Amino acid sequence: MAELNKLDILSHLTEAEELFLPNGYHFDQESVNFIKCLESTDVVACPGSGKTTALLAKLFILSKYMPFEGNKGVCVLTHTNVAIDEIKRRMGKASSVLFTYPNFFGTIQSFVDKFLAIPAFVEEYGHRNVTIDSSLAESIFWKRLKPTTKTWVSNQHINIIASLVLTASDEIMLSSDGKTSSLKIGKQTESYKELLSVKKHLIEDGIIRYDEAYLFAENYIAKHPGLPESISTRFSYLFVDEMQDTDQRQNDLINRVFNDSVVKQRIGDPNQAIYDLVVSDDVAWGLSDKIITISSSKRISSQIAKGIHNVCIKPEDSLEGVNRGADDRLSPVLILYGDDSQLNVLSKFCELIREREDLWKSEFDDTSKTPVYYAVGWTHDNKETTNDGKEKTSVKSYFPGYHRPIRSSNPVYNSLKSYLIRPTGLRPHISPKNVSDSLLSSFLKVLSEGDRNNLTNGKRFTKRSLCEYLMGDEEFYADFKTKLAMWVKQIRKHACDDTACSHRNDVYPNCVFEQIIQYLKESWLPHFEIEEAQVDKFITNPIEQIDNTSSLNNVFSSNGIDIQVGTVHSVKGQTHTATLFLECFSYDFNGNQLLDYLTGDKTYSSKDGKNKKCALKVAYVAMSRPTHFLCAAFHKDRIPTTAHRKLEELGWSLVTI
Repeated sequence: MAELNKLDILSHLTEAEELFLPNGYHFDQESVNFIKCLESTDVVACPGSGKTTALLAKLFILSKYMPFEGNKGVCVLTHTNVAIDEIKRRMGKASSVLFTYPNFFGTIQSFVDKFLAIPAFVEEYGHRNVTIDSSLAESIFWKRLKPTTKTWVSNQHINIIASLVLTASDEIMLSSDGKTSSLKIGKQTESYKELLSVKKHLIEDGIIRYDEAYLFAENYIAKHPGLPESISTRFSYLFVDEMQDTDQRQNDLINRVFNDSVVKQRIGDPNQAIYDLVVSDDVAWGLSDKIITISSSKRISSQIAKGIHNVCIKPEDSLEGVNRGADDRLSPVLILYGDDSQLNVLSKFCELIREREDLWKSEFDDTSKTPVYYAVGWTHDNKETTNDGKEKTSVKSYFPGYHRPIRSSNPVYNSLKSYLIRPTGLRPHISPKNVSDSLLSSFLKVLSEGDRNNLTNGKRFTKRSLCEYLMGDEEFYADFKTKLAMWVKQIRKHACDDTACSHRNDVYPNCVFEQIIQYLKESWLPHFEIEEAQVDKFITNPIEQIDNTSSLNNVFSSNGIDIQVGTVHSVKGQTHTATLFLECFSYDFNGNQLLDYLTGDKTYSSKDGKNKKCALKVAYVAMSRPTHFLCAAFHKDRIPTTAHRKLEELGWSLVTI
């Protein structure tokens, strides 16, 4: 077909607006500039800019011209499956075109696996029974070690199992951020020989970690220099969403695979470059000469935009808050506390919310949505002390009942009800995916308890492979999907109920739990030929005591308001109704140093060092979460009275407790 042009794109813009925007809304000019751009460019989009919606509109319009000349398509790379699910959900009928060959939609990891790592593995080992899952690989690796070797591994100061790789020369080394180093153990020792043997057999069995997939990919490209050309001929366009979260290794691989024949558009915000547990000091995303900026935030208000525009590594002088639902009377508030009042910060936040909630309450009337309130800081807890002997401030300093959430992709519980309850927690904003995932995890555990967790070529079921397996019986699968959807709906409705929310363990209505038990006994167990006696104990065991090591308890309640407490990293990508940013110490950075940027007395330069860069990114991500009300808490001694007037001029209200 003929080459696309801007007029082709714009001719469908109104249709895209009607599909993706609220009634009467239109894309702003900056978003239109991105939608109609058909050249390689970087798109720098502020928090809440609607960049994902603009990308959806662009893909929707492009779908009308697919396949492109030469039977080419688009490649869309993200960092989470949630983003892919969101694209599928919102695309509607266009999905039937977009999610078929030659197009590819997926995470960077899934792209690497499909096009590079798995083909490399098949070429090397001659079979396709490969599972790329770090948690599974590390778990099996540990189980296969002898007790003596386990002892040696446990005595090391690094997580050897999570960083051990097999080199091309059949040696084992430690890998971190794409760089390798030698093990501090002789190659002739029994421990080394066992680690090497277990690692080799694990890979031969097709069980590899995510990091190892990149090694397979890089070696595969080296062996097949014509591969990038082959991949590039399949795609006319490459879109990388949340580009700021792309690490150097991923960026290098993308650049090697896609040549200049592919139009590359990278979308993100360098100011928000924080990963799951770390803050990126040096973003791999080097901006090109051609940049499109989207500076209008549909999430935040004009008051919030005014207050935070300088709290970032690249000052957002053009940042504009255009949230139509936000009240101009909702100025951001700075809570100033002393040593004797730090424990009152969260209750003060609740009080401030209660005083203002009428200004946004109508937005949630007659909807299934509920307001979301969060208090976040940089660090969970801090055992270090300052020069004067005081414990460095952390989230726990404001909320002594706070406990670092257990981070496990595969939590193990001893009862069905624990599996159902603990992964989801009791949160009014719990998503359908959260609920669905906890349900699927519980059903997988039932299979495991009944020794029926290995029905697909000897490999363990995952949520995805389980669903694929069930599709083989259309009637059973249709019934399962129907019940799953019904339970998700009932559970979410229950979680939003004020009465239910007073009981932390009551996330599932009793009727739903009874329905699940009945379904298991009458349908699930017979389908998989599992005797009820095999799983009866697991099904009937009471819920395990939810102790303070669980993130379910990280909720502060006061004045009828529930505040979820966590770290900034845990809320990246989220949108809140109100957010409180808690001053915390990390490295040597504190609120006094952040103040200079908040008031505009300083702007970031490379001379400021990586710690300040990290602090600014963390603060910016936190302060750009709320749609209506922003608070920040700092020790009053670190906010001199000389700064009060400047802060007030920037729209901040100051409250001392």
